[in-house]
Amino acid sequence: MSLDELFVQMWIIDYQMKWAPFDTPEYFKGLVKQGLLNADGYKRIVGEDYVAPQIQPTQPITASTTQSTQTQQTAPVTQSEQ
Repeated sequence: MSLDELFVQMWIIDYQMKWAPFDTPEYFKGLVKQGLLNADGYKRIVGEDYVAPQIQPTQPITASTTQSTQTQQTAPVTQSEQ
């Protein structure tokens, strides 16, 4: 039995016994993100498939968004300034 398999066996027991911090799927998701646990081990421990969090892409900067930002930041011109 490998060291990884021993850890999975311990974590299964910890998760079933609800020992903190091993009592939530989030703990094991963190281990998968860190590369300390693979998705198969996660499924064996938690009982559900690991789903990686989806990162929402940020809106790319375009000429139209830059122009509208500049327009919003410009103070209105009053008649005395003209």
